[in-house]
Amino acid sequence: VLGWSSEESNSIDVNKDGTVSLSELQTFVGYLGGVQKFFEQRRKRVTQSRKDVKDVCPIVGVEVGARVRAHFYYKNGQKSKSWREAQVLSVNCHTDSGRGILLEFGFEDVKGNSDWVARQVVPTSWILSSQEETSLA
Repeated sequence: VLGWSSEESNSIDVNKDGTVSLSELQTFVGYLGGVQKFFEQRRKRVTQSRKDVKDVCPIVGVEVGARVRAHFYYKNGQKSKSWREAQVLSVNCHTDSGRGILLEFGFEDVKGNSDWVARQVVPTSWILSSQEETSLA
């Protein structure tokens, strides 16, 4: 199973036939606490196995792939007044003003006709919360 060690995959394969059936996967996902927990753990495992990822940002505790709420650069490089949801692309980015986190924000045009994305390196202090923190509230 992608994102799980072969030993862990073998423990998921209860009947030891070399494949993980749908019912075996459902049982395993239920044991973990549901689909969100399953993908949360999978994302962490894949992130940790990547050679190009430097783990978790020690300042704000977010990792590559996490969903966060953060401010973004607005007109003339100003900090936005409101937050947007974004996905963390990199946690160890350096800017002229110090260390930052590369985020991808999704936007709609004013009339709601089209979606577009913006990638920005923002200061770590602009990260308000992770999706995991908001789901606990």
